[in-house]
Amino acid sequence: DIAARAPLIIRTPIYEQSHGIAMDMLTEHVDIYPTLVELAGFEAPKGLEGFSLVPLLKDKAAPWKNASFSQYPRGLPQGHKADERGDHAMGYSVRTAEWRYTEWVYFHNKTLTHDWSRNFGTELYDHRGDNGTSFSAYENQNLVSQPELKSVIAQMQALLHAGPQAQLERVRAFHGTEASAVV
Repeated sequence: DIAARAPLIIRTPIYEQSHGIAMDMLTEHVDIYPTLVELAGFEAPKGLEGFSLVPLLKDKAAPWKNASFSQYPRGLPQGHKADERGDHAMGYSVRTAEWRYTEWVYFHNKTLTHDWSRNFGTELYDHRGDNGTSFSAYENQNLVSQPELKSVIAQMQALLHAGPQAQLERVRAFHGTEASAVV
């Protein structure tokens, strides 16, 4: 999770109500471009994976997405050989306010696709109580093997596999076509 965290500071003269306001929303780097496009008065091109942050600049209490996504590459686990394409494992994560869930799966370099059925490992970390002041305090114990968290794991896996498209639909349900990014 630490590799995916970064502060995001936006100031625009258009929405003065957002000046000096700190927000604790799940945003992603892919949200920056759609935001700048909308602020400049242009229509976002099709195929973007991010969301314009303009609804949050207008109203910090605006309903927003409940998950963010990231991916991180690493070599194949010991005992698994890469072929001439240089395939490797890719960690796909979904982060909510309370949890981070990751699946390490086979990634095909040639087609740039992943294979959910070839899972090399799964991680679940509890971020309840995480106020952002300690980047490592909540990532020390993988809870994926805890039987009492089976329903959380199933929910997070469904969220991960649904991907950012489901978040776009959630944001559009609240903001209509004002949510200008498309996946």
